[in-house]
Amino acid sequence: MKRIKHIFWDWNGTLLNDVDLCVHVTGEFLRERHGKLMDRETYLREFGFPVIDFYKKIGIDLRDADYGQMALDWIGAYNQSFGDFAELHQGVGEVLLALNDLGYKQSILSACEKDLLGTLVKKFKLWDHFDSVHGVEDFKAHGKVDLAISAVKLSNLKADECMLIGDTKHDYEVAQEAGMQCLLIGGGHQNIERLKSTGCEVLGDISQVLEKFKNILSKDSSNV
Repeated sequence: MKRIKHIFWDWNGTLLNDVDLCVHVTGEFLRERHGKLMDRETYLREFGFPVIDFYKKIGIDLRDADYGQMALDWIGAYNQSFGDFAELHQGVGEVLLALNDLGYKQSILSACEKDLLGTLVKKFKLWDHFDSVHGVEDFKAHGKVDLAISAVKLSNLKADECMLIGDTKHDYEVAQEAGMQCLLIGGGHQNIERLKSTGCEVLGDISQVLEKFKNILSKDSSNV
């Protein structure tokens, strides 16, 4: 494995624990607009990117124009309920600070709309931990492959010197497309079984990330 110099973090589900918020908002939308129910287990089993395909998978066939308006309505409900449900995963600040101290550059790479992403990163006082923060142009959550390729170029590093840490199969697919290494973490928007099906290394939660990178540095030092 090539030495990692830059860590790209997914935001929603990986650093920000907003799973219960998303289950709540999505469940309300499905119940009110389509007469369908959504529980947490179903969400973790079915959620994915692009999000419009997630809705199709659970039986909601949306035209792109309809989905565009729904995405705006959804994010409005998300923002309204944010304070009741969402918080950082336990230990996020400590892990980011320790990785900075170990010499790793860090960035955020998210399918969250860029202005909302920036607002949330500042809200949780995490901005100073990152070299850069990359979000998408709209609220449709189509994915972030192109964003990842662009972010790697801006890092001035080779793609395989970068690692994407995320909580979904899409993060693994993005890393593959961009040529990055990948690490997946449980406790986010997809269940562990789905993450393991990628063949990627999967950690139980973010608390295990720091130990992994300490071990990487230790192995690198012993090989010098």
